[in-house]
Amino acid sequence: MPSNPRLPLALAAIVGALVAPACGSSKARASDDAATEQPKPSQPNSQLTVAPVGDEVVGREIASSARIVFDENHVAHLFSPVTGRVARIVAQLGDHVRQGQTLAIISSPDLGNAVSDVYKAKPAVTQTEKELKRQQDLYAHQAGPLRDLEAAQASYDQAVAELQRAKEKLQLLMRQFHADRVSQTFPLVSPIDGEVVARQINPGLDVQGQYSGGATQELYTIGQQDDLWVLADVYEQDLPRVHVGTPVTVTTIAYPHELFHGKVDWISGELDPVMRTVSVRCTLENPAHLLKAQMYATVSIETEGKKTLAVPREAILHFGDKQLVIGVDAAKDRYVRRPVILDEDQAGEYVPVLHGLAAGDRIVTKGALLVSDAVSE
Repeated sequence: MPSNPRLPLALAAIVGALVAPACGSSKARASDDAATEQPKPSQPNSQLTVAPVGDEVVGREIASSARIVFDENHVAHLFSPVTGRVARIVAQLGDHVRQGQTLAIISSPDLGNAVSDVYKAKPAVTQTEKELKRQQDLYAHQAGPLRDLEAAQASYDQAVAELQRAKEKLQLLMRQFHADRVSQTFPLVSPIDGEVVARQINPGLDVQGQYSGGATQELYTIGQQDDLWVLADVYEQDLPRVHVGTPVTVTTIAYPHELFHGKVDWISGELDPVMRTVSVRCTLENPAHLLKAQMYATVSIETEGKKTLAVPREAILHFGDKQLVIGVDAAKDRYVRRPVILDEDQAGEYVPVLHGLAAGDRIVTKGALLVSDAVSE
């Protein structure tokens, strides 16, 4: 039977078609293995940094939440000294007012009653004074009993006391007016220069007087915003590191890229028995009025710090409630997960080691997340 010259070529093509997928599959598996292989400690990788654990200076900063409030030396909370009804509003929210400027007008009979009490007390003093002199003359000439003289003296003393009380009450209500002016309207005035930051009254509102014995309502809040207080809470264990004059840096949510600088100017003498914290205050200059009272802030208090075994914050991994770092097993040339206990409440770049590492242990300080999924337990 004659040989077919095309048969070797066909067989070669079939064999090649069968062999080619197998070779391609082997190359693909080799490629996948290379993609999942984690870098060994001896292999250089620009995304990974391995370094030994050592002592570092930690605690250079004490971080704390804080709130911004008015400087209590430059804020006034106004209440009505008289009982009455708001007749007119003069000062609006945001207005800048001067000391003595009228904020609102209150219609009240208290003011007229106070003036009337003074007028009533003056004749009583005059009358009792004359009676006292008459009784003194009678007693001096043995024409009157001592009992009448003593009664006249007591009546005179009571009249003088009543007149003094009426005058002081009138002065309290009307320091800026003449005492002999009778009026049924009371001007509520600002005691300081500042800005109207709160107003709780409207025309027609009935208000209770401070001196009437009932519950009173704050009507206006006047404050200066050029300087504000920042109140932070420092834990008991950090208190020895904080002193008057310690530098403070403040950041806020409203201005995350703005740093406001000040110094500790007061440390409370009382410890909060529940939170175990002490209030610390610093004063911030606020010329542009960026900061507002009642803002929340974060305070960083600069301290000297202490030297202790620590790891970079970037090296820490969290799995649930566990803290881990990626260590290097030099004997087996591989990475391993190492459970640790770290004090992450400490602010700063480095975190103190409480348990799980010793000085000289090599760990991944940068890029730990890249190899965390494929390392040994």
